[in-house]
Amino acid sequence: MNFVFENRWYSKHEILKQFSIAEKTWKNWLYDEKGKKKKDLASMGIYKLPGTNYWVIDAPKFQDWFNLWIGATDE
Repeated sequence: MNFVFENRWYSKHEILKQFSIAEKTWKNWLYDEKGKKKKDLASMGIYKLPGTNYWVIDAPKFQDWFNLWIGATDE
């Protein structure tokens, strides 16, 4: 699954829609069992804007992580 993205940051809602990810699945990826945000979000392409509660996503980096996670191969 390879999408072509514009050269910009994406919101969570855009990524959820593009990849058909459920909200509950998204939360399970981002939070540990104690309800705290995981520390390795940058490896997924997810970044917090300093001084805000707003998160942005580097779509190509997220896509690479997603493909690796589901075991997708380039065909």
